[in-house]
Amino acid sequence: MNISTVLFDMDGLLLDTESVGIKVSIHAAALQGIAMSEALHYDTLGTSYEETAARFLNVHPQMDMARYREDYVRGLRDWVLNKGVPVLPHAGELLRWLKARGYAMGLCSGSDRELIELYLRLADFAQYFPVIVAGDDPGLNSKPAPDMYLKGAQLLGAQPGRCLVLEDSPNGLRAGRAAGMRTAMVPDMIPYTSELAPYCDAVLDDLSAVPGLLEPGACL
Repeated sequence: MNISTVLFDMDGLLLDTESVGIKVSIHAAALQGIAMSEALHYDTLGTSYEETAARFLNVHPQMDMARYREDYVRGLRDWVLNKGVPVLPHAGELLRWLKARGYAMGLCSGSDRELIELYLRLADFAQYFPVIVAGDDPGLNSKPAPDMYLKGAQLLGAQPGRCLVLEDSPNGLRAGRAAGMRTAMVPDMIPYTSELAPYCDAVLDDLSAVPGLLEPGACL
């Protein structure tokens, strides 16, 4: 596998923040008297705030999205500042392994840049990502469009065909495949199903299996 660059999602892949985000989101909606279901959130995993807002408003048209966003971002910030950022198994060791072997790394997340930078700082992961593509960066379509991963590769000077995308969500896998990249899924809140086979080259139990994909002679 001739891979020189690894592009990461963040929430649900490196950090165990998706479950926290859903709880905070439901609370932010409840502050407006809106009972938001967990099921609605699963469709938005990996997407930008704008895409999420459009889907929320389709179900809850009375929602004040400006107020919701303020309550949501404040709730997430307060949660991680008080309790820390929960890191998923083997995330740190994989980042160290990749850096030691000279792989280029980028982060492509649907979260806002403010939250990404806070999370990475608290997890001590910022040093591994010279390139960050965020959900609120202007001019980019949200996952499952390929824009974020293509932008990450461009900023790193990488050819899409030599990039490996690591994702936990179907939207992210579709984005990586649409960008012409190899993709591997590490399931978190959404399990792998056969419907994802066209978008996924490998399914891994956890991040400790990634080096095996990159070793000489490995075949996806």
